[in-house]
Amino acid sequence: MLIPMPVTVQYEPFSYKYRVRPKVPQEYPYFVSYETRVKGYAQEIRDPLTGDLWAKLTESGVLFIYEGAPWNGANSAFDTESFIDASLAHDFLYLFMELGKIPQSCRRRADKTMRAIARNHGMWWPRRMWTFFGVRAGGASHARKEG
Repeated sequence: MLIPMPVTVQYEPFSYKYRVRPKVPQEYPYFVSYETRVKGYAQEIRDPLTGDLWAKLTESGVLFIYEGAPWNGANSAFDTESFIDASLAHDFLYLFMELGKIPQSCRRRADKTMRAIARNHGMWWPRRMWTFFGVRAGGASHARKEG
Protein backbone atom coordinates (compact mmCIF):
# COMPACT_ATOMS: atom_id res chain seq x y z
CA MET A 1 0.00 0.00 0.00
CA LEU A 2 1.30 3.43 -0.92
CA ILE A 3 1.11 6.38 1.42
CA PRO A 4 -0.83 8.95 -0.65
CA MET A 5 0.40 12.52 -0.20
CA PRO A 6 0.02 14.77 -3.24
CA VAL A 7 3.05 16.69 -4.43
CA THR A 8 2.93 20.39 -5.10
CA VAL A 9 5.52 21.44 -7.63
CA GLN A 10 7.30 24.69 -8.28
CA TYR A 11 8.76 25.24 -11.73
CA GLU A 12 12.54 25.84 -11.65
CA PRO A 13 13.55 27.02 -15.15
CA PHE A 14 17.32 27.25 -14.68
CA SER A 15 18.17 24.20 -12.60
CA TYR A 16 15.89 21.26 -11.93
CA LYS A 17 12.41 21.31 -13.36
CA TYR A 18 10.58 20.93 -10.01
CA ARG A 19 10.98 21.22 -6.25
CA VAL A 20 8.79 19.66 -3.56
CA ARG A 21 6.67 22.35 -1.86
CA PRO A 22 3.70 22.19 0.55
CA LYS A 23 0.29 23.24 -0.78
CA VAL A 24 -0.15 25.53 2.23
CA PRO A 25 2.54 27.02 4.50
CA GLN A 26 3.65 24.60 7.21
CA GLU A 27 5.15 25.22 10.65
CA TYR A 28 6.89 21.84 10.64
CA PRO A 29 9.18 20.16 8.09
CA TYR A 30 7.19 19.15 5.03
CA PHE A 31 7.72 15.85 3.23
CA VAL A 32 6.01 13.35 0.99
CA SER A 33 6.34 9.62 1.51
CA TYR A 34 5.95 6.51 -0.61
CA GLU A 35 6.04 2.85 0.20
CA THR A 36 8.56 1.33 -2.23
CA ARG A 37 9.64 -2.14 -3.25
CA VAL A 38 13.25 -1.30 -2.32
CA LYS A 39 13.75 -2.78 1.14
CA GLY A 40 16.76 -3.47 3.33
CA TYR A 41 18.64 -0.19 2.87
CA ALA A 42 18.68 2.79 5.23
CA GLN A 43 20.17 5.72 3.32
CA GLU A 44 19.91 9.50 2.96
CA ILE A 45 20.57 12.05 0.23
CA ARG A 46 21.48 15.59 1.24
CA ASP A 47 21.90 18.80 -0.72
CA PRO A 48 25.62 18.87 -1.55
CA LEU A 49 25.80 22.63 -0.95
CA THR A 50 23.68 23.19 2.16
CA GLY A 51 23.51 19.75 3.74
CA ASP A 52 19.71 19.93 3.85
CA LEU A 53 18.03 16.52 3.82
CA TRP A 54 16.43 15.83 0.44
CA ALA A 55 15.46 12.17 0.76
CA LYS A 56 15.61 9.26 3.16
CA LEU A 57 15.01 5.57 2.41
CA THR A 58 14.20 3.37 5.40
CA GLU A 59 15.03 -0.33 5.91
CA SER A 60 11.34 -1.11 5.51
CA GLY A 61 11.26 0.57 2.09
CA VAL A 62 9.53 3.85 2.90
CA LEU A 63 10.92 6.74 0.90
CA PHE A 64 10.63 10.22 2.43
CA ILE A 65 11.30 13.21 0.18
CA TYR A 66 11.56 16.58 1.90
CA GLU A 67 10.61 20.13 1.04
CA GLY A 68 13.02 21.73 -1.40
CA ALA A 69 14.13 18.44 -2.96
CA PRO A 70 14.63 18.95 -6.71
CA TRP A 71 13.87 16.57 -9.55
CA ASN A 72 13.40 16.73 -13.30
CA GLY A 73 10.04 15.08 -13.75
CA ALA A 74 9.48 12.61 -16.54
CA ASN A 75 12.19 12.47 -19.21
CA SER A 76 10.28 10.80 -22.03
CA ALA A 77 6.68 11.07 -20.82
CA PHE A 78 4.36 13.97 -20.09
CA ASP A 79 4.37 15.41 -16.57
CA THR A 80 0.73 14.93 -15.68
CA GLU A 81 -1.07 14.80 -12.37
CA SER A 82 -1.28 11.02 -12.56
CA PHE A 83 2.48 10.69 -13.11
CA ILE A 84 4.23 13.48 -11.20
CA ASP A 85 4.43 11.58 -7.88
CA ALA A 86 5.66 8.47 -9.68
CA SER A 87 8.41 10.43 -11.42
CA LEU A 88 9.47 12.02 -8.11
CA ALA A 89 9.86 8.70 -6.29
CA HIS A 90 11.49 7.07 -9.32
CA ASP A 91 14.02 9.88 -9.80
CA PHE A 92 15.13 9.67 -6.18
CA LEU A 93 15.39 5.87 -6.18
CA TYR A 94 17.60 6.17 -9.28
CA LEU A 95 19.64 8.91 -7.58
CA PHE A 96 20.24 6.54 -4.65
CA MET A 97 21.63 4.04 -7.19
CA GLU A 98 23.64 6.66 -9.07
CA LEU A 99 25.29 7.74 -5.81
CA GLY A 100 26.08 4.12 -4.89
CA LYS A 101 23.82 4.16 -1.82
CA ILE A 102 21.74 1.22 -3.04
CA PRO A 103 22.86 -1.44 -5.57
CA GLN A 104 21.99 -1.50 -9.27
CA SER A 105 20.06 -4.71 -8.59
CA CYS A 106 17.30 -2.47 -7.13
CA ARG A 107 16.53 -0.93 -10.53
CA ARG A 108 13.62 -3.25 -11.39
CA ARG A 109 12.09 -2.66 -7.95
CA ALA A 110 12.43 1.10 -8.46
CA ASP A 111 10.70 0.79 -11.84
CA LYS A 112 7.89 -1.30 -10.33
CA THR A 113 7.49 1.29 -7.56
CA MET A 114 7.03 3.97 -10.24
CA ARG A 115 4.39 1.85 -11.96
CA ALA A 116 2.52 1.20 -8.68
CA ILE A 117 2.45 4.89 -7.73
CA ALA A 118 1.20 5.81 -11.21
CA ARG A 119 -1.54 3.17 -10.89
CA ASN A 120 -2.59 4.55 -7.49
CA HIS A 121 -2.80 8.03 -9.00
CA GLY A 122 -5.09 6.87 -11.79
CA MET A 123 -2.73 6.68 -14.75
CA TRP A 124 -4.34 4.93 -17.71
CA TRP A 125 -3.08 1.32 -18.05
CA PRO A 126 -1.56 1.60 -21.58
CA ARG A 127 0.33 4.77 -20.64
CA ARG A 128 1.47 3.23 -17.36
CA MET A 129 2.89 0.20 -19.19
CA TRP A 130 4.49 2.42 -21.86
CA THR A 131 6.34 4.42 -19.18
CA PHE A 132 7.31 1.23 -17.31
CA PHE A 133 8.79 -0.44 -20.39
CA GLY A 134 10.43 2.86 -21.33
CA VAL A 135 12.38 3.02 -18.07
CA ARG A 136 13.16 -0.68 -18.30
CA ALA A 137 14.65 -0.16 -21.77
CA GLY A 138 16.38 3.17 -21.24
CA GLY A 139 16.92 3.56 -17.51
CA ALA A 140 20.09 1.54 -16.97
CA SER A 141 22.43 4.35 -17.98
CA HIS A 142 20.69 6.78 -15.61
CA ALA A 143 21.08 4.51 -12.59
CA ARG A 144 24.81 3.86 -12.99
CA LYS A 145 27.04 4.96 -10.19
CA GLU A 146 28.88 8.24 -10.76
CA GLY A 147 32.59 8.13 -11.43
